[in-house]
This record gives sequence, C-alpha cells and structure tokens, in this order.
Amino acid sequence: PEKKAAENEAAAKEVLEEAAEKESAEKEAEQKQEAQNEAPKRALKGKETVEKDAAEKELTRKESAQKGATQRVAAEKENAVEKEAALNEAAQKEAAQKEAMEKDVALKDAAEKDAAEKEATKNEAVMNA
Repeated sequence: PEKKAAENEAAAKEVLEEAAEKESAEKEAEQKQEAQNEAPKRALKGKETVEKDAAEKELTRKESAQKGATQRVAAEKENAVEKEAALNEAAQKEAAQKEAMEKDVALKDAAEKDAAEKEATKNEAVMNA
C-alpha cells in the first residue's frame, strides 16, 4: 500500500509537472502571439511618429521662412522710408539753395538798378549844372 501510495504520488507529481509545462508553453505561445499582434501596431505608431516629426519639422521650416520673409519686408520698408527721407532732405536743400540764389540775383539786380539810378541822377545833375 505504501508503494502504491508512493507511485500514485509520483504519478500525480508527474501529471502536475506536465500540466505546469503545458500551461507555461501555452502562456509563452500566447505572449508570442500578442507580440506578433502588437508589432504592426508599434510599427504603425512608429511610422505615425516619424510622419508627425517630419510634419513638425516642415511646419517649423515654413514658419522660419515666413519670419525671414516678414523681416525682409520690414527691412525693405525701413530702407524705403530712409531713402524717401534722404530724397526729401536733398530736395529741401536744393530748394533752399535755389531760393538763396534767387535772393542773391535779386539783390544784385537791385544793386545794379540802384547804381544805374544814382549814375543817371549824377549825369542829370551834371547836365543841369
């Protein structure tokens, strides 16, 4: 009876070990299947991440280009304003020079006329004398 009990116990142990091995193998197969099922999802997620990163880089590049264009336009406007101011200043100087020359000519003309009148008055006085 003891021998029979030991054999039964050994057989039970063997059945339990086989069941444990079978369960372990099933779990391992299940994990492999899950990993295979997840692989495409991870690959897709990786692809989406790469595409998202590429889109973000493109957006950053476009924003940078837009910022550069905006700065160029602002600089061109500033240059145009400075050029216009310089042209206005030059025109004002030219007008002031022209006005000064006209005054100078008018003063010379007045002086010549005055000298001519004095000469005429002097000549008239000499003739009357």
